[in-house]
Amino acid sequence: MRLGHVAHLGLLEVSADHGRVLLRGPVLAQEADALISTAWSVRGVREVESHLDIRPRDTGAAGPALAR
Repeated sequence: MRLGHVAHLGLLEVSADHGRVLLRGPVLAQEADALISTAWSVRGVREVESHLDIRPRDTGAAGPALAR
């Protein structure tokens, strides 16, 4: 699955099992909808479960320093 542009891709966890996709980790608010839509666009996906920690903005720092 190609996720497109996500500011801190390395912090995301994406798992899939029998058509069920699970998304976890911090993501910027402006990226969340596209990320979920991308997961739904994969052939065979029947369910997308989002446990994303949606953050309003990025401080520009690397890693878990996404601003709350």
